[in-house]
Amino acid sequence: MHRRNDKEIIANNKNSIIKSNELSIAEMNKGLTTVQAQLLSFSIYTMQQNGVTTFNKHEFEKHFNIGRYNSVQAEKDSNAVMDLKLTSRYKDDKSFKLTNVFMDMRYENGRFTFRWHPDLIEHILELKEKFIVTDLSITTKFKSFYSWRLYEFLNAHFGYWFISFSKEELLEIFGVSDVKSYVTNTAKFRQGVLDVAVKEINEHSEFDVWYDTLKDGRIINGYRIHWSVGKREELASDEQIAYIKELYDNIMNNAGLFVASASTTEDIIDVQSKIRAVKKINEETNIDTTKSEADQYIKRLKAHFKTLNKMAERAS
Repeated sequence: MHRRNDKEIIANNKNSIIKSNELSIAEMNKGLTTVQAQLLSFSIYTMQQNGVTTFNKHEFEKHFNIGRYNSVQAEKDSNAVMDLKLTSRYKDDKSFKLTNVFMDMRYENGRFTFRWHPDLIEHILELKEKFIVTDLSITTKFKSFYSWRLYEFLNAHFGYWFISFSKEELLEIFGVSDVKSYVTNTAKFRQGVLDVAVKEINEHSEFDVWYDTLKDGRIINGYRIHWSVGKREELASDEQIAYIKELYDNIMNNAGLFVASASTTEDIIDVQSKIRAVKKINEETNIDTTKSEADQYIKRLKAHFKTLNKMAERAS
């Protein structure tokens, strides 16, 4: 069953990270808290921005709006992140390889420095085929780490609309296969993990998620998770915003010439109307302008500039 999804989410590519499907948080060997997932993600973000994973504590706090982050908590979270391993399983399903995500890290005077395992670099810098785009402005809204794991799992399965899982498989995806209360009590697992993740993803992301229970008689032994994807609109690029400003400045710097070149009342009204339209576009362009909106603004500015120049040329 497929459900109509009318969501419209603004994607912030400047605040996104890209990584291979294998490096999905849902594939990690252990569960993390939300802040620990943010620490891992910010390590990827700074590596992709700067080529090194070094950042100040206040940058991390500001990026995720998490308030004061003391050194005691930083050590606890860094320890958890340092324990992460990437599991590679082979086709015979009897062979596997474990790779530490990080070689080492240092925290000094409020500054983090993480050193990636060399084999992991290709998963965040040399992406060729399947990869995940995670918008940190969306995941920051998740209060539960379970939401983050499911969100990345769905992102890693583009093109699917539902997948059936045994209860054991789903416990593994959420990283709670060693939590006895969830293993033995299906109701607790649904209320404390699955329902929490579904609710937060539906509230804050482009996905619409729901599920069915799979039963053997009266016993729930699995779940079928369904999802649909709404419209994901990207924010305008820095290049688009700069081009809009350039076109605006060119028109306004020549506004006096355009007005002076108008020889009839009708032309004067036309020139003034176009200059008002140009000013309005400039006023509407801001940090929330989308890529498609910027494309339209550029198209209209170029058309106005072309028409105004032609009027000036005829008058000369």
